[in-house]
Amino acid sequence: MVNALSLEMPYWLMTCAGLCDLLIDRSELSAHNQTAFFRDTLNTLRVAEGERLGLPRTTVDTPVYFSLDELRTAILDENQRMVPGARNQPIKGPMHGDFDRFLMRLDSRMNDVRYDFLLSPRLRETPPLWSNSYVTS
Repeated sequence: MVNALSLEMPYWLMTCAGLCDLLIDRSELSAHNQTAFFRDTLNTLRVAEGERLGLPRTTVDTPVYFSLDELRTAILDENQRMVPGARNQPIKGPMHGDFDRFLMRLDSRMNDVRYDFLLSPRLRETPPLWSNSYVTS
């Protein structure tokens, strides 16, 4: 018998499309920018983990571990990024503020106990040693 409290499906097993469906509201005006930046950031994190595992090829959908905290930090940094403007004065970057609602949704889901089985795995908070056995090239 499976105990529902011990059931986990780590977020990093999800595809990019599944994560976008969970975290991005397609009705927002900035949804396209959110999706593009999310995809690029997720790909960077997954490729880095794939290289660490010695995988010959990793895509944005390869089910390898990535840190949700690192993903959140990268998105927060882009959301707050300032760039040089006229007379080298800082102005808001091209995506400044585009992720405000995305970050609220992510934080809300990360703090919602109903998503613990997915977003807050108790048993596996770091790259599991067995993760490379699930990924084949």
